[in-house]
Amino acid sequence: MASLYYQGHGVKRDLATAVKYFNEAAAKNHPASLANLALMYSSGDGVEKSTEKSLQYRNKAANLGDLQSQFLLGQAYRKGSEVAQDYKLAATWYKKAAVAGHLSSQNEYGLLFAQGFGVELDYVQAFAWVSMPAKAGDPQSIKNRDQLLQILDAAQKSKAIKLAAAYEKQYGQRLP
Repeated sequence: MASLYYQGHGVKRDLATAVKYFNEAAAKNHPASLANLALMYSSGDGVEKSTEKSLQYRNKAANLGDLQSQFLLGQAYRKGSEVAQDYKLAATWYKKAAVAGHLSSQNEYGLLFAQGFGVELDYVQAFAWVSMPAKAGDPQSIKNRDQLLQILDAAQKSKAIKLAAAYEKQYGQRLP
């Protein structure tokens, strides 16, 4: 119901009612409602803008397994937006979503390996993680994968391709 009121689908858009329903569901630890409240507080959409509340809701949603919240926390820690920059925490959140099949997180986690930020520099790991979203057709991931192919020597390429195939079986996209 909250989403219907928030988006105005089938009912008149009513942000106050949406917030009420999202809060009711959030009190029952509903990850999607927590994630929606995080977004609303982040932008001040229907509520007073609050980075602190946004992070509280996002952390709770992420800890309950909401992949988009995990990705957004990774982004926040990588960029130093909303929180202090911390590449290790960025890697932690990206990895949680990446192993669950979240394509954007897989790309970002791979890029951390390519740069050695928050994880050990490892182009083979970078290629393996970036390959999944590239295979799914993500244009930026395709560019990243192709750049990594130029960096890897023949032995590394062989190892990277084998690891990418193993990761595809283990961590391939499981969500629509």
